[in-house]
Amino acid sequence: MKDAYIATTGQKTVTVKIMSDGEVSIDGQRMIFSFAAGMKGTYSLILSGKSYEVTTPERGASTAVPEGAISLSVNGKAQSVIVDDEQTHRLKAIFNKSAGRTSESIIKAPMPGLIARVEVVPGDEVVPGKGLLVLEAMKMENEIRSGVSGKVLKIHVEKGRAVEKGEPLVTIG
Repeated sequence: MKDAYIATTGQKTVTVKIMSDGEVSIDGQRMIFSFAAGMKGTYSLILSGKSYEVTTPERGASTAVPEGAISLSVNGKAQSVIVDDEQTHRLKAIFNKSAGRTSESIIKAPMPGLIARVEVVPGDEVVPGKGLLVLEAMKMENEIRSGVSGKVLKIHVEKGRAVEKGEPLVTIG
């Protein structure tokens, strides 16, 4: 039996099966791949002849991703990806149907700081990687980005306000 995973980023979901060392199936299409670790959180992925640079954020970096997601940058584009095995994916689908799909994501402050700018308003549609606000901490501006697609339901902070780590910033539904 092949290892199979379901990867979801934004509204797109793909099935990834590890066929053998160096071969993968993505939504039924077989591809040759090579994956190598580089320096400190940087990886090289070659997938069917196309080259991708994949980076993971450093510990403590300000990335706002939904619970259970992995934060990545692929060729400079920020992504948040949820990866599940097939059984977990089916269980989540059953649970979400019974819950009526009223999921909300609350983006929280990754560190204490001061709100320098708010870049969205309630009602704005956002996608993963869209800037929500700028948090100033230790004399550096940190852009807090959405990790999910949806509509901004509520902004919990305003420009000039100090926030603590873990404090709600924006709710997306």
